[in-house]
Amino acid sequence: MSSSGPKGINWTEVFQFYCETINDKLPSYKDVAKRFGVSKTEVGQKALEENWINLRQELYENGKTKFLENKSNQIAESETSQLDKWRAIQDLTDIYLDEINKDPSLKQVHKLYIVSKIIKIAIEGERIVLGLPNTVLPNRLTTREERQELSPELIQEIDRLFLINKALT
Repeated sequence: MSSSGPKGINWTEVFQFYCETINDKLPSYKDVAKRFGVSKTEVGQKALEENWINLRQELYENGKTKFLENKSNQIAESETSQLDKWRAIQDLTDIYLDEINKDPSLKQVHKLYIVSKIIKIAIEGERIVLGLPNTVLPNRLTTREERQELSPELIQEIDRLFLINKALT
């Protein structure tokens, strides 16, 4: 692209103006001619010689591609960061659960309730980042025809939890 023409016009500057968006639209040859004090025909000839239409389109496409790549990278970085945070919260709740298991007394029930709420929120956050649903639709549920037998130890543990719950209310 030549830098100046017979009238001292800097055609590089003219082309840059031609490629800039002004009030959400790209300038026409008429806009360029008016801005730089040349005829629309002269602008058209220079644009034809240097293939301005295709050059502007290439610049736009390259810019759009670069923008989308940057946006995609930012989204991926954000998702990774969010996922790391949700998983860190889940790791912390594991520590609390270990403490509660070491001392399963009644005073720990409140901690267990709080930890269970935190786990629920952390898992939901993780599922959102991963694009997974947080609800199960009724048509996804399947029923089992077989009857489940509970072990005596499990029944005893359930009874103990009911007693704890009753004591709290």
